[in-house]
Amino acid sequence: DYSYFINEFCSTSNGDKPLFIAAEDEGHVTPPEDNNIQGSGVDLAPWVFEDHSNFPSTGEITERIITFNLYNIGDQTAYASDNWSFYYIYFNAYDADDYGVIFYDDFNTSVAPGTFECLTNYNCVFNYDIGAGENMVSTVFAQEQISRTYYMPNITGDYYLVMIADLGDVYAETDELNNLFYTTDDPLYFENGYNGRSPEGFSFKNKESLALQGSHFNTVVNSNFKNAYTSEEIKAFFKKEISSGRIFDKVHKVEGTGQATYN
Repeated sequence: DYSYFINEFCSTSNGDKPLFIAAEDEGHVTPPEDNNIQGSGVDLAPWVFEDHSNFPSTGEITERIITFNLYNIGDQTAYASDNWSFYYIYFNAYDADDYGVIFYDDFNTSVAPGTFECLTNYNCVFNYDIGAGENMVSTVFAQEQISRTYYMPNITGDYYLVMIADLGDVYAETDELNNLFYTTDDPLYFENGYNGRSPEGFSFKNKESLALQGSHFNTVVNSNFKNAYTSEEIKAFFKKEISSGRIFDKVHKVEGTGQATYN
């Protein structure tokens, strides 16, 4: 922790200890190139292909479209009856307590088997089991990837955006870090809900091959922001927010604009 670091490495009474900095190798590992089964149990890994504004089509300055898939690269089925979820979240780069839920989708048995319902713009419920080596989109939609509309909240400041699978930590996974996928390498400055000089704001387009373990998208600790929150810290923080119920007070509830759209 911080106190240990300061006491052991930064200062002594006679000032004879040097300062050492430990850094990762910037994620330079060789990940698998497909979604073949990698570990025991359930292992959920989101992968975002694109995130862009829908302003040119709708004129809604905060409406955006994210294209993604969610893979189970473990050797056991992720059952809807296990009651698990995935979230798309923004959080302040310098204060994680300043965060919000853009949308979250649940896998549970509250709707009929083999169906899903989107009752709001920020939450859909799926009653599907995602088998070992399978993925959400092929199971539910018989496609390779799916697009979902969402709305950015009216935030101003430096923020990260991250999709997190199994945020409630239902499954003890072989790789917990691939639960996270950041669509922002560095924090983005938002003003009134959008980033940039135009209403379209930022655009994320992923041109990399599918790599569901050891991806640099799993963390925002890099050479530019070595002191950014680690993925372990973020996962632990939001796990506590779910267990306390506070996270549901942070949902960006878009009223009067109909249901979420998957296409």
